[in-house]
Amino acid sequence: MKIPACIALLFLLLLSAGCSAEQEQEQEQEQEQEQEQEQEQEPSTTEKAVDNLKKLYDDALDSTPEDPVRWAKEDLEKIGDWEYKIVAIKKTEGIDVEASLNELGAERWEVFWVSESPQEIQFYLKKSSRSYLKMVPLSAIGKAIAGGGGVSDN
Repeated sequence: MKIPACIALLFLLLLSAGCSAEQEQEQEQEQEQEQEQEQEQEPSTTEKAVDNLKKLYDDALDSTPEDPVRWAKEDLEKIGDWEYKIVAIKKTEGIDVEASLNELGAERWEVFWVSESPQEIQFYLKKSSRSYLKMVPLSAIGKAIAGGGGVSDN
């Protein structure tokens, strides 16, 4: 009678080992599915860029000028103007200079001079003032001023 009990015990051990292996496989599959779901929930770089553009568009709509004539005069005065900026980076800070300059470049800043001292590096930057009317053809501005509107309903 002891032999069948040993066989029964072995059988139970084998079953429990098989169940634990199946449970481990199920847990691994669940973990993989959770990771895939987390990755799907994080927005891609493209989605982040589109969301950023939507935000900028909404902000632009909110900042519609109250006096369009005054806005146009101020915008015309910006044509040909430059904005300047000096950025000093201390040599002891360990800042990634290239990454910093790339960030500034994304904001349309360009380096036109570099000055170095024992303590820091100074970057002299410039960018053209943003003028929206500069991009509009003069003929369209003339039509709008003359009362033609420059836009047809057709």
